[in-house]
Amino acid sequence: MIMNVDDLPDNTERILQFIQQNPGFHLRQIKRELNLSMGTIQYHLNQLEKNGKIISDRHTLQRHYFPIGTFGIIERNLLKILNQETTRDILMFIIEQKNPTQTNIVDYINISAPSVNWHLNNLLNLEIMKSVLPTSVYLLNFLSLDSFIISKFSKLFRCQFTDGAE
Repeated sequence: MIMNVDDLPDNTERILQFIQQNPGFHLRQIKRELNLSMGTIQYHLNQLEKNGKIISDRHTLQRHYFPIGTFGIIERNLLKILNQETTRDILMFIIEQKNPTQTNIVDYINISAPSVNWHLNNLLNLEIMKSVLPTSVYLLNFLSLDSFIISKFSKLFRCQFTDGAE
């Protein structure tokens, strides 16, 4: 039985509204922002997903939650990355520096090379960027993103992108 939004209990409605306003947040972020117990959050997220109100995607060690029917896979992948501070910082550095090397990224972010490599592999696996070998220069890969996503991302970060082909 699929529930109508008007029939949702208070906590379920709060969580649904939170996810609609904050797509891509993971369990602990939702818990922290709504100040509810972990068990309560898990129960209501499961109910919302079971009733077709939200969907979730697993990325690395976290499950991210999205309103149903709002975002495609590429958009969800981008939101997952934007919700991770270090990966977001790396992505923003790549945008600002126009194709830096991994060494440039390590020097700027000030974390170990293996940690930067882990974050870069996440960006590569989600096809948000691509690596140009043998120089290990990282290019944003917006070939797979549609113009709507590019315009939203450009407005959000006040920058412009090319198609990533070089």
